[in-house]
Amino acid sequence: MKMSELSKTTGVSTASIKYYLREGMLPAGRATGPRDADYTESHVERLEIIRNLQDTAQLPIATIKRLLGAVDDQAVPIPQLVAMAHSSILTTRKVTAQERELAAQLLTALDWTVPERSPVFGQLAHLLGILHQGQAPTDPDGLAPWLAAAGQVTQTELGLVRTQGSRALLVHDVVIGTYLSNQLLVTLHMAAQVNQAMKQFGG
Repeated sequence: MKMSELSKTTGVSTASIKYYLREGMLPAGRATGPRDADYTESHVERLEIIRNLQDTAQLPIATIKRLLGAVDDQAVPIPQLVAMAHSSILTTRKVTAQERELAAQLLTALDWTVPERSPVFGQLAHLLGILHQGQAPTDPDGLAPWLAAAGQVTQTELGLVRTQGSRALLVHDVVIGTYLSNQLLVTLHMAAQVNQAMKQFGG
């Protein structure tokens, strides 16, 4: 398909398509003339991924470009792609030795493998540090309800991640799935609190 058809199919303007091509976020089409190229369904997929990462997950263009650059680099292994996907929606945190130890102890007890360089490790360590300061439990038994919920959600998400598709689709599904799950869990949690308060204290 020509660029005009690609634009019509995806709803992405030709100006944006040309920008993504210049920035290397969208692979070049097959040249059919000095200024013409032919585009395929893979270009449709990539544009839809860019749009979802930008509109749904609200990622800045620079972050999307970095993610797609790693996607297109076959030397970047899948676990690193997943870590980069998490980095795009998590704040990188500096953790104390005590927080690091709390996270390491919990992960060891659960027999979970989460490298310390992962942004998820830093986020977990940060949250466990806050719980510890408030004298709340940070062990598997004390965190059992949250661990059970995380396990159930993860099992559901794994069924939705398209592991047999392109590397770009994998990153897309990890980012969008994690973002939406986080938002849904937080919102349902607050809705449950509102419901409980209404029942307990009345409106």
